[in-house]
Amino acid sequence: MAERLLLGGAPARAAILRGMETLTGALRPTLGPVARTVAVARDPRTKPPEILDDAATIARRTIQLADPFADLGGMIARQLVWRAVAAAGDGGATAAVLAQGLMRAGAAAIAAGCGPLPLKRGIERGLAAARAELRRQAARSTRPASSPASSPASSATRTWRR
Repeated sequence: MAERLLLGGAPARAAILRGMETLTGALRPTLGPVARTVAVARDPRTKPPEILDDAATIARRTIQLADPFADLGGMIARQLVWRAVAAAGDGGATAAVLAQGLMRAGAAAIAAGCGPLPLKRGIERGLAAARAELRRQAARSTRPASSPASSPASSATRTWRR
């Protein structure tokens, strides 16, 4: 019979945070306007590593971390990236970095004695307030969506070729 692994409390939170930091560390270089790349080893070790430059592909290629509890944190970040890219088409690395910051702050608050459920409710209230404020500040774009100047690639090209 297979041995079951069980971990709880502070060691479990630390392991999950470690896994999230591992995957987020691989995604962080893809943030920003400059295309930076990450080398990801392929499964058969005889092939050269893949050179990737977007968070969704890096997260998809990350199969498993060595520590099963850290792997849980990595898979949480991976699922977050997939959902962000599916919903918005981009922003996976940004979502992972923001989630990592929330996890760090949440782990520190729990270690200081805050209850996890009141912390969750506070985060949800803050999220609702932030969404409402962003919706209030939002302005409609005057440029038609089909305009070539509205695509992210052309605006980045225009910005860098001044």
